[in-house]
Amino acid sequence: MNWVFGQPIPLERMMKRIVACLTFFLCAQLVAQHRIIFFLRSYPILAEHIDESRLLTESPSKAIQQILQTNLPSHPVGGVFATYAGFVEASSPYDGGVVFPRKHAKPLFHFVVTKQIEPILMLGRTVHHWEELPKIEAKVYRIEQLQDSETKLYYWQVTQEELPDNKIPLNAIVLFANPHDVHIPQGISLTSDSPQLQLPDIYINEDYEPVKAALRVLQVNHFFRLITPIYKSGNPTTWEAQVIEQ
Repeated sequence: MNWVFGQPIPLERMMKRIVACLTFFLCAQLVAQHRIIFFLRSYPILAEHIDESRLLTESPSKAIQQILQTNLPSHPVGGVFATYAGFVEASSPYDGGVVFPRKHAKPLFHFVVTKQIEPILMLGRTVHHWEELPKIEAKVYRIEQLQDSETKLYYWQVTQEELPDNKIPLNAIVLFANPHDVHIPQGISLTSDSPQLQLPDIYINEDYEPVKAALRVLQVNHFFRLITPIYKSGNPTTWEAQVIEQ
């Protein structure tokens, strides 16, 4: 018999409370996942790229609009589709963010920008890996988190490279867009050492066509259906695990 505030608590009830607390904290740790996030923003209009005299003559309203845009920050771009580790997400119309659960440990990504990718199948509809289409233009960027040896600061290093044999790596994020409509700044940008990874911002120009991009994503969307594990008893000492489509 245990006593709390002068009242006895039966041992059985106390053990149930302890087990309930341990179960709660264990489930909280199992559910919590590290995330990968990046933001899509409109490509900024630079003042030096505007021919004010020509625009004022041809289209005064368009000239005023572009001049005002040079003094405003880039706005979020929503509805741009991306895939990573079997997940497909679209950028938020509110902040332009794309969020994925983090599925590999090393802070190194290949970022592939292309209008379409091709699944290489095995065992029916099981995807072994994805490849670039030879006749579809693509750009590939390597994004890696590094630490400066002197300042101890962490930063992202972004470089452009080619994929061997057109095979898309498992750690790749694929952005479904025309490479000419997407700008990923190369070089370095500061970040922090955290399991929650925020990648550098990506810029989308005004020529991006969201409807066409969404239709192309529909062609491969069935490969990203969620699955549900089910378990059944094989015999008194074993269980079999199976998966079904949702």
